Amino acid sequence: MPQDEILNLHILNTDIQVRAEKDQDKIRQIEKFVQEELDSIKSKNQFANHIHIAILGCLNIAEDLFDLNNKLEEDSKNHKDELIYYKNIEKKKNEEQDGLNGIITAREEEIEQLKENHKNEINQLIQQNNEEMVNLKSQYSKELEQLKSDNQKSLDDLNKQNDQKISILMTKHDEELNNLNNQHQREINRITTELNNQNDQLAKEKDTIILNLKEDRDNEINQLTQEKDNTITRLRQEREAELRAIHKDKDAQIEKLTQDNEALVTNNAALTEDLEEKNKLLKQYRDSLNQSKEENDLNRKSIIDLQNQLFENQIEMAKLQKQLGSNNQQNTTTHEDSTPDAPTLNEVINKLRSEKNS
Repeated sequence: MPQDEILNLHILNTDIQVRAEKDQDKIRQIEKFVQEELDSIKSKNQFANHIHIAILGCLNIAEDLFDLNNKLEEDSKNHKDELIYYKNIEKKKNEEQDGLNGIITAREEEIEQLKENHKNEINQLIQQNNEEMVNLKSQYSKELEQLKSDNQKSLDDLNKQNDQKISILMTKHDEELNNLNNQHQREINRITTELNNQNDQLAKEKDTIILNLKEDRDNEINQLTQEKDNTITRLRQEREAELRAIHKDKDAQIEKLTQDNEALVTNNAALTEDLEEKNKLLKQYRDSLNQSKEENDLNRKSIIDLQNQLFENQIEMAKLQKQLGSNNQQNTTTHEDSTPDAPTLNEVINKLRSEKNS
């Protein structure tokens, strides 16, 4: 990828241009991770501004990074201790191998020494037999010379006897010599066979020990490798389980917040409906109140008009009463028996009130 390529990133409703020196997909994954982290913080802190959300996101990411670094350092330390332990085991096995090689070398030297000793013993036996044969020949020669000098007469007989004896002795000595040679040869063959068998046995033991050591070392290396792989797999599974648990908790929190938000929206809608109904009732009450106020105004105006009419009627009644009083005084004497009684003031007022009520 070119070194000077520019990427447009969108984080917290803000466009940022960065110079891409790495893989674009990786940068996009980082952008998505940061945006999800900031969205999670924003959903929990709805009234926080972008600066606070960015600072909290940086703190959360830094905390995760510190936790991962501490865990990696601890795992690295454990692996270093295991590596030192395995190196010590390998060093110990090498020392044991060197010790076995020393033992095998010492055995080989002993075998060579035994071969040399047996060879020297065989040479000494052969030399002793040769010396004995020389001594016997010289001894017989001396006896023959002595016999020739002592008895010339019986020289022929003695020669014959001596020849017979010599032939017998020579045959006997030849048989003994052959027997000794055969015995020595059998002994040499037996010793050689034993040495060869010992050499073969030692070689087999050496090969067996080397194979056993190699198998033990290979098994230990395979076991250690398997344990290391199992440990790495277990750590990866634990890390993935922790990440899944964290994502699951976040999803649960998001789902809970979504449910709470839906409940709030539902409650808000219900409250809005109640408010509209109350507004309608309030409007109706205001309309009825205005109507009642208008009716009260009309009634008050009617009352004022009636009071004015009453006042005028009272004035007229007072005038009539005054006229009636004067007329009564004039006609009391003359018309007392012929005319009916005139209505009083109270009767006139009651009549007006009844008309007003009707």
